[in-house]
This record gives sequence, structure tokens and C-alpha cells, in this order.
Amino acid sequence: MATGSAGAGQQPRSPRRRVALGGTLEMLSGNLSVDVRNLSCTGALVEGERVPDAGRDVVLKAPGLDCFGTVVWSDGSRCGIRFDEPLSQAEVVELHRITPEAVRSAELDAAAEWFRSQGRYARI
Repeated sequence: MATGSAGAGQQPRSPRRRVALGGTLEMLSGNLSVDVRNLSCTGALVEGERVPDAGRDVVLKAPGLDCFGTVVWSDGSRCGIRFDEPLSQAEVVELHRITPEAVRSAELDAAAEWFRSQGRYARI
């Protein structure tokens, strides 16, 4: 994957991986539901009905992800977040493996286990 180009005085952007994670942006003014669309060691691209303006401090929470960061750009429905502390490459690769199907499968497994623990058995 391309790392992107950096202008004078800018650090190069770390390689990004496409992901499909539902998440939340937490801010002092409240929480927003977002979808994480791509992820790197140093940041993420998120989409939502509305997203915060550039310069806002946020906490991005999604399955396997809980990062403090700053919005570095915003166009109203998408924004780029730079993490305060970089993720390891292994963390990014693992998060890349979390697909909507994997999340749904884990949810179904947890529900089935709960039914079994209650003495109820689902018949398929």
C-alpha cells in the first residue's frame, strides 16, 4: 500500500488498511456513532451523519479499539483522526481481520452460550 506523500514539514502518512467497524466518537459535548473505514498505526478515517470539526479531541471506541486522538480534518460526514499514541502494526493487522460477519458471528455465539447457561437450548 502506498504511504502517501508528505509536504514540507509533514511526516509521511503510515500505511492504511480498510476496515468496517462500527464505533463511537466520545467528546466532552457527547457521543457520536461512526463507522471506521480505514485504520493505520497513527490514525483512522471515520464516517457518520455528522462528525466533529478539525481540532477537536476525541476518544475513538470500536471493537478492539480505544484510542485518544485529535480530528485533523473534517468534511461534515467524514473525518481523519490522528492518534495520541500509535497502535502497533500487529494491532492494526488484527483489527483489519474484524469484519462485520466476524462481529455478527461472535454475537450469535455469545447469545447461544447465554441460552445454554440459562438451561435453554436453541434448535436449528
